[in-house]
Amino acid sequence: GFLMSFFYEKRDYNYEAFFVDMDFVPHMHEKIEIMYVCEGIVDTKIGNCQKIMAPGELSIAFPDVIHSYRRAGVPNYLLTVIFDSALVENYKLLLSSKQPEYPFLAADQVHPDIIHAFNTIVLDRYWTYDQRLLQGYLYVIMGQILNCFNLIPREKPDFFLPDLLTYLSCHY
Repeated sequence: GFLMSFFYEKRDYNYEAFFVDMDFVPHMHEKIEIMYVCEGIVDTKIGNCQKIMAPGELSIAFPDVIHSYRRAGVPNYLLTVIFDSALVENYKLLLSSKQPEYPFLAADQVHPDIIHAFNTIVLDRYWTYDQRLLQGYLYVIMGQILNCFNLIPREKPDFFLPDLLTYLSCHY
């Protein structure tokens, strides 16, 4: 198999949100990463699942799951929200023990509460005065997203270097 570059990304902030034209190599980090397609299309791979995503669709990468994004011919405009699972403490055990069978939501599955919460925490930024408000919106987002998924036991690959190289060569 063909082995692409891969890296473990260390993110210093407990919360980040930004709009971006995304094209990003396979990577993983200890944060939750939610991506919402505003415009264009993006070829997204999360763990063993892959989807060409269109406007209105959403993906979630749980902590320490390899994921990547590739432009699919045209520029894209993606909302990316990356945050520490400590901000949604009640989901921490679930996030470490389960994973979505298919980590993508079609546009008609994205609950209006998710869009409202995104608009508030990304555009309005009222929460900057009180992190508890940010946490409340993140709980709304996570609750609505997780209600749509069939959660299965988390794959826990033993990442010794030979196993990691084999895993990457088979999946990327």
